[in-house]
Amino acid sequence: FEADLTPEQFYQLFEMRKHDKPQKLTFCVSNGVIVGVGPEKYAHKSAAKGVARTVDLLDAIDLNEEVWTFKSATISDVGVRMNLVLPGVSIDPGDGHPLEVGMEISNSETSNFPPTASLFVNRVVCTNGMTRRSEKSTVYFSKSGRGSGAAKLAAFARRFHEAREGLERQAEVLYQNITEQPVLDIDLINLHRTVQRNFGRFLNADTVLGVSQEERVQIANSIADREPHSEPQETGIGLWGVHNHITETARDQNLLLRQRLETLGGNVLQLAQERRLQAARASSFSMN
Repeated sequence: FEADLTPEQFYQLFEMRKHDKPQKLTFCVSNGVIVGVGPEKYAHKSAAKGVARTVDLLDAIDLNEEVWTFKSATISDVGVRMNLVLPGVSIDPGDGHPLEVGMEISNSETSNFPPTASLFVNRVVCTNGMTRRSEKSTVYFSKSGRGSGAAKLAAFARRFHEAREGLERQAEVLYQNITEQPVLDIDLINLHRTVQRNFGRFLNADTVLGVSQEERVQIANSIADREPHSEPQETGIGLWGVHNHITETARDQNLLLRQRLETLGGNVLQLAQERRLQAARASSFSMN
């Protein structure tokens, strides 16, 4: 490598090396191939320290084919993710295309993120996925310094199976009347800002949401022209379409981007649920 450098380039690299701070790295090797790189400080951490091997997680969970059906798995240089669905369980969001309901398990043995399991929904017709993290549907691996690794693995497995019981109902509530619900103008602009802030370096926010720049600018201008504290107005854009554009974009991204986009898709459904509850309370108040 150095033989191909000019004296000026060699000198520049030499000067740069004077200021570099060496960092020890851990290489994750599988069958002689490096599949991951992480800081050396995580090399010897165990489940007791909050870093668990994926194989130990799966052994603790003891997946039963009568309880869970394996859907897919993704392995990348930052971690692993596995999607499981409930056998024979599906819901219809209202467009005639069924959705499978289950859990997503994600883990990074180089500690990019801790072991986590969340509500996962898969659209069968196009394999778009959505994850939703909430108190009821998400299981986190303990990072506490207390307790043995075996105890933490057992606790994760127990909470994982407990979370299974309410998955179908949670999904039904999230997707209730979603195909009929329009996006409110202020919600669309806030979503655009969220995508721009979190994904703007990699993706075009308008494309992710499935709107044109012209349409989005018109909506933003109409908000600016209104009286302060005015009620949000409906747009001609459906929440179901926005949700599907986000999850469709997620399919072609790397593991971390895909997880974040699918979580954003879940947040859109949560937003729709909150708006339905607000409308129901407003209707009840007006009747009283």
